[in-house]
Amino acid sequence: MKWTSVLALSIAITLLSGCSSIVSQQILYPYSERVEVEGASYEQLLEEHNLEFKLANSSQGNAIPYLFGDSSKLDEDYLIPKLEVSFTLTNTSSGEKRLYELEFTGKNQSPPERKNNNGLVVLLHAYSATQKQLFFDSTAWQLKGYDTIVVELLGHGSSTDGPISFGPKDIERIHTIIEEYSLNNEQRLILYGKSYGASIAAQYIQKYEGVDAFVAVAPMTSFTSAAMNFHKRYHSGLIKLIPEGWLHDNIEKTLVDSNVTSESIATPSILKTLPKNRQVPTLILSGQNDVVSDFNEIDSATSLPNVTLKMLPERFHLLMMAYDDVMDKDINDWLNTHF
Repeated sequence: MKWTSVLALSIAITLLSGCSSIVSQQILYPYSERVEVEGASYEQLLEEHNLEFKLANSSQGNAIPYLFGDSSKLDEDYLIPKLEVSFTLTNTSSGEKRLYELEFTGKNQSPPERKNNNGLVVLLHAYSATQKQLFFDSTAWQLKGYDTIVVELLGHGSSTDGPISFGPKDIERIHTIIEEYSLNNEQRLILYGKSYGASIAAQYIQKYEGVDAFVAVAPMTSFTSAAMNFHKRYHSGLIKLIPEGWLHDNIEKTLVDSNVTSESIATPSILKTLPKNRQVPTLILSGQNDVVSDFNEIDSATSLPNVTLKMLPERFHLLMMAYDDVMDKDINDWLNTHF
Protein backbone atom coordinates (compact mmCIF):
# COMPACT_ATOMS: atom_id res chain seq x y z
CA MET A 1 0.00 0.00 0.00
CA LYS A 2 2.83 2.34 0.86
CA TRP A 3 4.50 1.89 -2.51
CA THR A 4 1.14 2.22 -4.28
CA SER A 5 0.48 5.51 -2.50
CA VAL A 6 3.93 6.83 -3.36
CA LEU A 7 3.45 5.83 -7.01
CA ALA A 8 0.03 7.48 -7.13
CA LEU A 9 1.45 10.64 -5.59
CA SER A 10 4.33 10.62 -8.08
CA ILE A 11 1.92 10.30 -11.01
CA ALA A 12 -0.24 13.10 -9.61
CA ILE A 13 2.76 15.41 -9.20
CA THR A 14 3.97 14.62 -12.73
CA LEU A 15 0.50 15.26 -14.13
CA LEU A 16 0.13 18.60 -12.36
CA SER A 17 3.64 19.61 -13.40
CA GLY A 18 2.77 18.91 -17.03
CA CYS A 19 -0.54 20.73 -16.65
CA SER A 20 1.25 23.73 -15.18
CA SER A 21 3.45 23.96 -18.26
CA ILE A 22 0.44 23.64 -20.57
CA VAL A 23 -1.50 26.31 -18.69
CA SER A 24 1.43 28.74 -18.77
CA GLN A 25 2.14 28.19 -22.48
CA GLN A 26 -1.52 28.48 -23.45
CA ILE A 27 -1.81 31.77 -21.58
CA LEU A 28 1.38 33.23 -23.03
CA TYR A 29 0.74 31.92 -26.56
CA PRO A 30 -3.06 31.65 -26.78
CA TYR A 31 -4.77 29.75 -29.55
CA SER A 32 -5.83 32.37 -32.08
CA GLU A 33 -9.38 31.78 -33.24
CA ARG A 34 -9.34 31.65 -36.99
CA VAL A 35 -11.61 33.83 -39.09
CA GLU A 36 -12.06 32.29 -42.51
CA VAL A 37 -13.93 33.84 -45.43
CA GLU A 38 -14.71 31.36 -48.17
CA GLY A 39 -13.59 32.39 -51.61
CA ALA A 40 -11.40 35.27 -50.41
CA SER A 41 -7.66 35.31 -49.83
CA TYR A 42 -5.99 37.42 -47.15
CA GLU A 43 -4.85 39.87 -49.84
CA GLN A 44 -8.40 40.16 -51.17
CA LEU A 45 -9.71 40.87 -47.67
CA LEU A 46 -7.16 43.64 -47.22
CA GLU A 47 -8.26 45.19 -50.51
CA GLU A 48 -11.97 44.91 -49.64
CA HIS A 49 -11.40 46.60 -46.28
CA ASN A 50 -9.00 49.22 -47.68
CA LEU A 51 -6.07 48.03 -45.57
CA GLU A 52 -2.40 47.84 -46.46
CA PHE A 53 0.50 46.14 -44.75
CA LYS A 54 3.12 48.46 -43.25
CA LEU A 55 6.17 48.34 -40.99
CA ALA A 56 7.14 50.77 -38.24
CA ASN A 57 10.77 51.00 -37.17
CA SER A 58 11.36 50.81 -33.42
CA SER A 59 14.26 52.36 -31.51
CA GLN A 60 15.61 48.83 -31.00
CA GLY A 61 15.97 48.47 -34.75
CA ASN A 62 13.28 45.85 -35.29
CA ALA A 63 10.32 46.35 -37.62
CA ILE A 64 6.79 46.28 -36.17
CA PRO A 65 4.10 45.11 -38.62
CA TYR A 66 0.63 46.64 -38.72
CA LEU A 67 -2.25 47.31 -41.09
CA PHE A 68 -3.14 50.84 -42.17
CA GLY A 69 -6.44 52.08 -43.57
CA ASP A 70 -6.34 55.38 -45.46
CA SER A 71 -9.86 56.80 -45.25
CA SER A 72 -9.15 59.34 -48.00
CA LYS A 73 -9.16 56.48 -50.53
CA LEU A 74 -12.84 55.75 -49.92
CA ASP A 75 -15.16 57.47 -52.38
CA GLU A 76 -18.76 57.17 -53.58
CA ASP A 77 -17.83 54.08 -55.61
CA TYR A 78 -16.43 52.18 -52.64
CA LEU A 79 -18.30 48.90 -52.17
CA ILE A 80 -18.86 48.43 -48.43
CA PRO A 81 -18.17 44.82 -47.34
CA LYS A 82 -21.24 43.25 -45.74
CA LEU A 83 -21.17 41.05 -42.65
CA GLU A 84 -23.82 38.52 -41.66
CA VAL A 85 -23.35 36.49 -38.48
CA SER A 86 -25.71 33.90 -37.01
CA PHE A 87 -25.38 31.80 -33.85
CA THR A 88 -27.69 29.05 -32.67
CA LEU A 89 -27.34 28.33 -28.96
CA THR A 90 -28.89 25.39 -27.14
CA ASN A 91 -29.86 25.58 -23.47
CA THR A 92 -28.31 22.41 -22.02
CA SER A 93 -30.95 22.07 -19.31
CA SER A 94 -34.13 22.81 -21.28
CA GLY A 95 -32.99 21.94 -24.80
CA GLU A 96 -34.38 25.25 -26.05
CA LYS A 97 -32.60 26.66 -29.09
CA ARG A 98 -32.09 30.36 -29.70
CA LEU A 99 -31.00 31.98 -32.95
CA TYR A 100 -28.95 35.20 -32.87
CA GLU A 101 -28.36 37.17 -36.06
CA LEU A 102 -26.18 40.23 -36.62
CA GLU A 103 -25.32 42.19 -39.73
CA PHE A 104 -23.17 45.11 -40.78
CA THR A 105 -24.34 46.95 -43.87
CA GLY A 106 -22.87 50.40 -43.31
CA LYS A 107 -26.36 51.90 -43.53
CA ASN A 108 -25.58 54.32 -40.67
CA GLN A 109 -22.76 55.92 -42.60
CA SER A 110 -22.99 59.10 -44.63
CA PRO A 111 -20.17 60.10 -46.99
CA PRO A 112 -17.53 61.57 -44.65
CA GLU A 113 -16.07 65.02 -45.16
CA ARG A 114 -12.81 64.53 -47.06
CA LYS A 115 -11.38 68.04 -46.81
CA ASN A 116 -9.96 67.31 -43.37
CA ASN A 117 -9.35 63.83 -42.03
CA ASN A 118 -11.00 63.40 -38.63
CA GLY A 119 -7.95 61.65 -37.21
CA LEU A 120 -6.71 58.19 -36.36
CA VAL A 121 -8.29 55.16 -34.68
CA VAL A 122 -6.02 52.41 -33.33
CA LEU A 123 -7.85 49.08 -33.12
CA LEU A 124 -6.81 46.29 -30.73
CA HIS A 125 -8.26 42.78 -30.86
CA ALA A 126 -9.40 40.42 -28.12
CA TYR A 127 -7.46 37.66 -26.37
CA SER A 128 -6.97 34.53 -28.52
CA ALA A 129 -8.09 36.44 -31.64
CA THR A 130 -6.18 38.08 -34.49
CA GLN A 131 -6.32 41.38 -36.35
CA LYS A 132 -8.88 39.84 -38.75
CA GLN A 133 -11.42 40.25 -35.95
CA LEU A 134 -11.23 44.01 -36.52
CA PHE A 135 -11.58 44.27 -40.30
CA PHE A 136 -15.25 45.35 -40.27
CA ASP A 137 -14.64 47.63 -37.30
CA SER A 138 -11.82 49.27 -39.25
CA THR A 139 -14.04 49.70 -42.30
CA ALA A 140 -16.75 51.36 -40.19
CA TRP A 141 -14.27 53.85 -38.71
CA GLN A 142 -12.87 54.67 -42.15
CA LEU A 143 -16.41 55.41 -43.34
CA LYS A 144 -16.65 57.87 -40.43
CA GLY A 145 -13.63 59.70 -41.85
CA TYR A 146 -10.88 58.24 -39.66
CA ASP A 147 -7.68 56.57 -40.76
CA THR A 148 -7.17 53.25 -39.01
CA ILE A 149 -4.31 51.22 -37.62
CA VAL A 150 -4.92 47.55 -36.85
CA VAL A 151 -2.33 45.93 -34.60
CA GLU A 152 -1.68 42.23 -33.97
CA LEU A 153 -0.90 41.93 -30.26
CA LEU A 154 2.06 39.94 -28.97
CA GLY A 155 1.52 36.20 -28.63
CA HIS A 156 -1.28 36.22 -31.20
CA GLY A 157 -1.52 35.29 -34.87
CA SER A 158 1.53 36.30 -36.87
CA SER A 159 3.00 38.42 -34.05
CA THR A 160 6.04 36.29 -33.21
CA ASP A 161 8.22 38.83 -31.37
CA GLY A 162 7.41 37.23 -28.03
CA PRO A 163 4.70 35.89 -25.74
CA ILE A 164 1.65 37.82 -24.61
CA SER A 165 2.81 40.86 -22.62
CA PHE A 166 -0.42 41.72 -20.76
CA GLY A 167 0.25 45.31 -21.77
CA PRO A 168 3.76 46.74 -21.24
CA LYS A 169 5.54 45.55 -24.40
CA ASP A 170 2.46 45.98 -26.58
CA ILE A 171 2.09 49.56 -25.38
CA GLU A 172 5.60 50.43 -26.56
CA ARG A 173 4.99 48.82 -29.96
CA ILE A 174 1.72 50.72 -30.35
CA HIS A 175 3.40 53.99 -29.35
CA THR A 176 6.09 53.48 -31.98
CA ILE A 177 3.43 52.99 -34.66
CA ILE A 178 1.39 56.02 -33.56
CA GLU A 179 4.47 58.25 -33.59
CA GLU A 180 4.97 57.49 -37.28
CA TYR A 181 1.52 58.93 -38.00
CA SER A 182 1.51 62.74 -37.97
CA LEU A 183 -1.65 64.15 -36.33
CA ASN A 184 -2.39 67.86 -36.52
CA ASN A 185 -4.12 69.80 -33.74
CA GLU A 186 -7.55 69.41 -35.34
CA GLN A 187 -7.35 65.63 -35.64
CA ARG A 188 -8.28 63.14 -32.93
CA LEU A 189 -6.53 60.02 -31.68
CA ILE A 190 -9.04 57.38 -30.61
CA LEU A 191 -8.19 54.00 -29.11
CA TYR A 192 -10.63 51.16 -29.78
CA GLY A 193 -10.24 47.83 -28.01
CA LYS A 194 -12.18 44.61 -27.66
CA SER A 195 -11.98 42.64 -24.38
CA TYR A 196 -8.22 42.13 -23.75
CA GLY A 197 -7.50 44.81 -26.35
CA ALA A 198 -9.50 47.30 -24.26
CA SER A 199 -7.17 46.64 -21.32
CA ILE A 200 -4.13 47.30 -23.52
CA ALA A 201 -5.72 50.55 -24.73
CA ALA A 202 -6.50 51.68 -21.18
CA GLN A 203 -2.92 50.94 -20.14
CA TYR A 204 -1.69 53.04 -23.06
CA ILE A 205 -3.81 55.98 -21.86
CA GLN A 206 -2.40 55.41 -18.37
CA LYS A 207 1.15 55.86 -19.66
CA TYR A 208 0.96 58.26 -22.61
CA GLU A 209 -0.72 61.59 -23.27
CA GLY A 210 -2.35 62.55 -26.55
CA VAL A 211 -5.36 60.22 -26.64
CA ASP A 212 -8.64 62.07 -27.26
CA ALA A 213 -11.18 59.29 -26.78
CA PHE A 214 -11.54 55.60 -25.94
CA VAL A 215 -14.10 53.00 -27.06
CA ALA A 216 -14.07 49.75 -25.07
CA VAL A 217 -16.09 46.80 -26.37
CA ALA A 218 -16.83 44.16 -23.70
CA PRO A 219 -13.68 45.29 -21.86
CA MET A 220 -11.64 42.76 -19.93
CA THR A 221 -12.29 42.72 -16.20
CA SER A 222 -10.69 39.76 -14.38
CA PHE A 223 -8.13 38.08 -16.63
CA THR A 224 -7.98 35.09 -14.28
CA SER A 225 -11.71 34.42 -14.61
CA ALA A 226 -11.55 34.86 -18.38
CA ALA A 227 -8.55 32.54 -18.67
CA MET A 228 -10.27 29.87 -16.58
CA ASN A 229 -13.23 29.99 -18.96
CA PHE A 230 -10.78 29.76 -21.87
CA HIS A 231 -9.10 26.61 -20.51
CA LYS A 232 -12.42 24.99 -19.69
CA ARG A 233 -13.38 25.55 -23.32
CA TYR A 234 -10.23 24.28 -25.03
CA HIS A 235 -8.94 21.75 -22.47
CA SER A 236 -12.15 20.36 -21.01
CA GLY A 237 -10.75 16.82 -20.70
CA LEU A 238 -7.63 18.00 -18.91
CA ILE A 239 -9.52 20.39 -16.63
CA LYS A 240 -11.58 17.50 -15.25
CA LEU A 241 -8.37 15.96 -13.87
CA ILE A 242 -7.14 18.99 -11.92
CA PRO A 243 -8.66 21.08 -9.10
CA GLU A 244 -10.19 24.42 -10.10
CA GLY A 245 -8.31 26.15 -7.28
CA TRP A 246 -5.03 24.82 -8.64
CA LEU A 247 -5.84 26.20 -12.09
CA HIS A 248 -6.73 29.58 -10.58
CA ASP A 249 -3.42 29.75 -8.67
CA ASN A 250 -1.35 28.82 -11.73
CA ILE A 251 -3.00 31.48 -13.86
CA GLU A 252 -2.28 34.02 -11.13
CA LYS A 253 1.33 32.81 -10.98
CA THR A 254 1.73 33.32 -14.73
CA LEU A 255 0.53 36.90 -14.32
CA VAL A 256 2.90 37.56 -11.41
CA ASP A 257 5.80 36.10 -13.41
CA SER A 258 4.92 38.66 -16.10
CA ASN A 259 4.99 41.49 -13.50
CA VAL A 260 1.24 42.17 -13.56
CA THR A 261 -1.82 41.14 -11.56
CA SER A 262 -5.37 40.43 -12.64
CA GLU A 263 -6.48 43.61 -10.85
CA SER A 264 -3.81 45.82 -12.41
CA ILE A 265 -4.88 44.95 -15.98
CA ALA A 266 -8.65 45.02 -15.39
CA THR A 267 -10.01 47.79 -17.62
CA PRO A 268 -12.40 49.37 -15.05
CA SER A 269 -9.63 49.42 -12.42
CA ILE A 270 -7.30 51.24 -14.81
CA LEU A 271 -9.96 53.81 -15.74
CA LYS A 272 -10.65 54.58 -12.08
CA THR A 273 -6.97 55.24 -11.35
CA LEU A 274 -6.36 57.64 -14.27
CA PRO A 275 -5.47 61.22 -13.33
CA LYS A 276 -8.00 63.85 -14.42
CA ASN A 277 -5.94 64.95 -17.42
CA ARG A 278 -6.09 61.37 -18.78
CA GLN A 279 -9.82 60.85 -18.21
CA VAL A 280 -10.77 61.12 -21.87
CA PRO A 281 -14.33 60.64 -23.18
CA THR A 282 -14.93 56.90 -22.93
CA LEU A 283 -17.68 54.72 -24.39
CA ILE A 284 -18.12 51.22 -22.97
CA LEU A 285 -20.26 48.77 -24.94
CA SER A 286 -21.39 45.88 -22.75
CA GLY A 287 -23.41 42.74 -23.52
CA GLN A 288 -26.39 41.96 -21.31
CA ASN A 289 -25.55 38.22 -21.21
CA ASP A 290 -21.76 38.59 -21.12
CA VAL A 291 -20.37 36.47 -18.27
CA VAL A 292 -16.72 37.06 -19.26
CA SER A 293 -16.74 40.84 -18.96
CA ASP A 294 -18.21 41.36 -15.48
CA PHE A 295 -21.00 43.94 -15.63
CA ASN A 296 -20.77 44.96 -11.96
CA GLU A 297 -17.10 45.87 -12.42
CA ILE A 298 -17.84 47.73 -15.65
CA ASP A 299 -20.77 49.57 -14.10
CA SER A 300 -18.50 50.79 -11.29
CA ALA A 301 -16.56 52.84 -13.86
CA THR A 302 -19.68 54.88 -14.69
CA SER A 303 -19.06 56.85 -11.50
CA LEU A 304 -16.49 58.71 -13.62
CA PRO A 305 -17.97 61.72 -15.45
CA ASN A 306 -16.17 60.87 -18.69
CA VAL A 307 -17.55 57.32 -18.99
CA THR A 308 -20.69 56.42 -20.96
CA LEU A 309 -22.04 52.86 -20.70
CA LYS A 310 -24.26 51.35 -23.38
CA MET A 311 -25.87 47.95 -22.79
CA LEU A 312 -26.57 45.75 -25.82
CA PRO A 313 -29.54 43.46 -25.04
CA GLU A 314 -29.11 39.66 -24.98
CA ARG A 315 -25.52 39.69 -26.20
CA PHE A 316 -22.89 37.38 -24.78
CA HIS A 317 -19.13 37.86 -25.04
CA LEU A 318 -18.62 36.17 -28.40
CA LEU A 319 -21.43 38.17 -30.01
CA MET A 320 -19.85 41.37 -28.69
CA MET A 321 -16.79 40.57 -30.81
CA ALA A 322 -18.81 40.96 -34.05
CA TYR A 323 -19.32 44.49 -35.38
CA ASP A 324 -22.85 45.21 -36.56
CA ASP A 325 -25.21 48.08 -37.42
CA VAL A 326 -26.53 48.34 -33.84
CA MET A 327 -23.05 48.80 -32.42
CA ASP A 328 -22.22 51.17 -35.24
CA LYS A 329 -25.19 53.41 -34.44
CA ASP A 330 -24.30 53.48 -30.73
CA ILE A 331 -20.79 54.65 -31.60
CA ASN A 332 -22.09 57.27 -34.03
CA ASP A 333 -24.52 58.65 -31.43
CA TRP A 334 -21.72 58.88 -28.88
CA LEU A 335 -19.35 60.58 -31.34
CA ASN A 336 -22.00 63.12 -32.29
CA THR A 337 -22.54 63.92 -28.61
CA HIS A 338 -18.87 64.40 -27.73
CA PHE A 339 -17.25 65.77 -30.91
